[in-house]
Amino acid sequence: METNRSISPPPKGAFAKVGYAWEWGRKFGFGELCKKPFQLAFAPLIIRFKKQQYFSLNGQTYPMFYHKYNCTWTKERAVEIPIAVMSIMENGPQAKVLEIGNVLSNYFPKTWDIIDKFEVADGVINEDIETFRPSEKYDKIVAVSTFEHIGFDSELNPEYTGIKIQKAFNNLRDNCLAEHGQILITTPMGYNPYMDEMAIFNSLGLTKCSFLKRINKNEWKQVGAEEASKCKYGEPYPFANCIFIGEYIR
Repeated sequence: METNRSISPPPKGAFAKVGYAWEWGRKFGFGELCKKPFQLAFAPLIIRFKKQQYFSLNGQTYPMFYHKYNCTWTKERAVEIPIAVMSIMENGPQAKVLEIGNVLSNYFPKTWDIIDKFEVADGVINEDIETFRPSEKYDKIVAVSTFEHIGFDSELNPEYTGIKIQKAFNNLRDNCLAEHGQILITTPMGYNPYMDEMAIFNSLGLTKCSFLKRINKNEWKQVGAEEASKCKYGEPYPFANCIFIGEYIR
């Protein structure tokens, strides 16, 4: 199950669930919390009658992704998922793919490897990507809204998140990625200031850094690093108002 690691997983018990709802509302807005049950209930109708929108990134046009799970049309998943899926598809069906964080399997049948340190689920490798050593290296490594959580959420010393992110990326690049392989990372701007700085100044040494900014509820457009650096998480629209797309090609 895809969860936001900034808060604990949904607990069992009535009082515990109330506490979880309060924590979620405090983090993402109580207005969004109130709307969520209605969005889920009417999701099939919303998706059926919602006009298909598109966005462009580096000269390529993508359809926005609408799905009931996580109400993708309300947040950055609408653009992150198409970017990640198209990136995986361009390598062909025989490519060996690793996903960092269990996100995409909530929307598509799982045909790739998944590593997630915290989530226990069938087919998920529960190891730390700072030290993971696969028996066979990967042609494509994809991380959808995962890197911003590394060393940041529920950590006693979140100021070390930059070091942990760098170590995680270095291990993926040096020990997990095959020759001529590719790494794709997406993160929300404004969520983790340390990750934001690494994105703006390309501290990870990526081949390409791009940014998509949310212009209105149904439109995203590509912007430069300076404009992206001014974007806030949760303002003026709920959740991410700008995302970072980082690509590394060996």
